[in-house]
Amino acid sequence: MLLKAGLHSADDAASAAAMGYQLALVGSALMRSNNPAALVADMRVGGQSGGCGVSVFIKICGLRTADDVAAASAAGADAVGFVFSESVRKVTPNQAKAATEAIPTDVLRVAVMRHPSNDECRAMLDEFQPDVVQTDAEDFAELDIPGHIDCWARYPRGRRKY
Repeated sequence: MLLKAGLHSADDAASAAAMGYQLALVGSALMRSNNPAALVADMRVGGQSGGCGVSVFIKICGLRTADDVAAASAAGADAVGFVFSESVRKVTPNQAKAATEAIPTDVLRVAVMRHPSNDECRAMLDEFQPDVVQTDAEDFAELDIPGHIDCWARYPRGRRKY
């Protein structure tokens, strides 16, 4: 599954579909929008334009609290992301777990990592129990992730795999 991140408009969604992406991620544009519901609707239509058929999937990342999760869910998020790598938005597995205690069952919990050791990843998995782990594609070769957890590979610019 090829993911395209950083969409800001319906035109971006249509372009992602035309380039062969199957799933488009939207996050920061939604949080900055004056009308998130309208932006989501426009992007979903844009992704389907011209018969290209990209699904616009809303993942809002960098959340830290239960209030953040509730707001993201109310805005139409399909997934909420928690950063476990060095960042001002970094959380502990326990913080992510607490933030998602009341999450609707149809909203995915995503652990966003960058070059974790297998021990770091296992500790996060044991405590937070996400639905998805997202990290650089090459990281997955060294990680022992249970089969019931989805893996979303990130390809840094210039390293896209087909």
